[in-house]
Amino acid sequence: MIWIDKKEIKETSSFMYITQDIFAKLYLRIVNGRFSLLEHNNGDCCICSVIR
Repeated sequence: MIWIDKKEIKETSSFMYITQDIFAKLYLRIVNGRFSLLEHNNGDCCICSVIR
């Protein structure tokens, strides 16, 4: 799991020029009440290729 908090969600979505809602729908899941970035089968974060 790659945990992310609300401040990091705000900063990352702003960096990507998308709303926090769109960021959440595309890149997040909720696990036990916490936000986690989605991951590819190989364990890489799903936004790694987007940010590079």
